[in-house]
Amino acid sequence: MWSGQPHSCNNSREETKQWLLVHGFGSVILVLFAQFNLKHHLILDSFISARV
Repeated sequence: MWSGQPHSCNNSREETKQWLLVHGFGSVILVLFAQFNLKHHLILDSFISARV
């Protein structure tokens, strides 16, 4: 029973690394997307207010 423990621990560490990588990448994309959206919103708002 204990012989499988180190292997599973190492495996979970690799999974955790991948999970962190994926989530870190996802959050970076999310932040970039939010900033892009915000800029677009500001441009749209100024465009709309300029037209009105």
